[in-house]
Amino acid sequence: MHVATGARPVAARLVCCLTRVFSRRSFAPIGLSALLSAISIAPAADAADIVRVEEDWRIEIGTPNPAEEAPQIVTAMSPLGNLDGPYTIFELNYSTYPDFLAGGMQLQKWYHDVNLGYRNFPNYNQLNSDNEVIEFTSTMAITDGDLLFEIRNGTSQTWGSFGGQGYLKTRYYYLPVNNLNAYSPEVSTKHSRIGFASHRVKKLVLKEVRYYSSAGLISTDETDRVVHDYQPE
Repeated sequence: MHVATGARPVAARLVCCLTRVFSRRSFAPIGLSALLSAISIAPAADAADIVRVEEDWRIEIGTPNPAEEAPQIVTAMSPLGNLDGPYTIFELNYSTYPDFLAGGMQLQKWYHDVNLGYRNFPNYNQLNSDNEVIEFTSTMAITDGDLLFEIRNGTSQTWGSFGGQGYLKTRYYYLPVNNLNAYSPEVSTKHSRIGFASHRVKKLVLKEVRYYSSAGLISTDETDRVVHDYQPE
């Protein structure tokens, strides 16, 4: 993949493999039949089915540079074992819809390579503090037959508390997804990254994943999944 190096990297269009963070390639839209084949459709959810997943993320900033609109960070989350159907993109310290804007945060709703909408947090500050730590939880759940994504429990010096107020929340209606059994944290980490100025971020890590059934918590995975680790000499 080609990584843009200018102040306004070509991060404006994210696609199935997040190549739109780095290029302007276009892809043909996927049909419903392809989605159906990609999803393992199960009967109505029961106590054994996963109906909610929570991911705890931690970002350790090094030395941000507002003049360069840097760094730019992105995470992804999908109910499938790929990005061939519904998924969300969470951009931090920039947004790409409807046009590139430095600062702030944006949650994007995608279906394969088609953007279906976006939600902005109403604080557009840029990262400007050395050694800042950002933490948040990405959540995904089957709710009333719909697929719901939301950012919750966010803390940062730049944006204060964020998530849980409804700003960073989106819903998919009428999708043939009855459970989240096909979810994989490896898909999230594979498609999450520092999109620009990676040397200005010390660490991006998925700290913990929690799985829930309709009856409550099933299990907790406390494996540290390090997406990015930069320790300057």
